Amino acid sequence: MPENNEIIIYTTPDGKETFEVNLKKDTVWLDAHQLARLFERDRSVIVRHVNNVYGTNELDKKSTCAKITQVAQDGKKRQMLIYNLDMIISVGYRVNSKRGTQFRIWATNVLKGHLIEGYTILLFLWFLNENGILYNEDGSKRLADNALVALTLLIAESRAEEKDTMVKVVVNLINQNN
Repeated sequence: MPENNEIIIYTTPDGKETFEVNLKKDTVWLDAHQLARLFERDRSVIVRHVNNVYGTNELDKKSTCAKITQVAQDGKKRQMLIYNLDMIISVGYRVNSKRGTQFRIWATNVLKGHLIEGYTILLFLWFLNENGILYNEDGSKRLADNALVALTLLIAESRAEEKDTMVKVVVNLINQNN
């Protein structure tokens, strides 16, 4: 695990629980104690779910679990297992608690949003490519990738009745600049 990591604070929707969340290797990491607090279940329940996930080969342990050294309250150093976002989601869909239900509702809405947004981006990029708008005659790109993604997200976030107009504006903008 890289030494440079970021700690963010997550507060539950009811404002009663606050968690320090580790961000490493572009993902979130929590230990079994934090998962137990997050889902309002005993740590042994969380560990059982984690073991079941690995037992059914739903997730690979090498890519979803890491060891870190922490200093316990008694001052001794202990090895702790931490789990990444894939495991957090998997346990969240298995655990039976009110907080687990809230998590599932949140995760489903967020994932749906990302899927729709991703589909919109792919569809728009396909449209631009099929209509010869992405590249100049010499094969060079007409627009930098980050600019294209920004414009695509602008279209994805626009109201449904404005999408056709937004596509025309972006296509005209790309064509006028090149």
